[in-house]
Amino acid sequence: MAPGRFTILDCGADDYLVKPFSLKELLARVRALLRRHERTSSVPDPLTIGPSTIHFSKSSLTRHDKTLPLSEKELGILRLLAAHPGETITRERFLDTVWGYHAYPSTRTVDNFIATLRAKLEPDPANPKHLITVRGQGYQLHLKP
Repeated sequence: MAPGRFTILDCGADDYLVKPFSLKELLARVRALLRRHERTSSVPDPLTIGPSTIHFSKSSLTRHDKTLPLSEKELGILRLLAAHPGETITRERFLDTVWGYHAYPSTRTVDNFIATLRAKLEPDPANPKHLITVRGQGYQLHLKP
């Protein structure tokens, strides 16, 4: 790319397709955009989960007057869970919604992020009260124990 030129993404676009493209790919990208919109529009900011407060706009979590940074992926996981409290979210749905259709991480990646979030969010990460594992299916968020 020549210096000084902007790509369409730098101008504010969420995504784009290069011709020729398939209808299947176009529809997949539209579904991904709708999922991104869904997860950002239905979650309060800040969000209180037990003794912790998630500040999506500040990319941080506060618990007992201690503030911890949250990565974009951690925020994405929490947004998706918070948009569907008590609902089981599969690892595949996390990968599709948070990582996107163009990324290819393994489902164990989700487990590692959940473990990190538990360490930040849960008073006792070994006995979680808020980020609950549904064996063989995925994870649920319980806002109150």
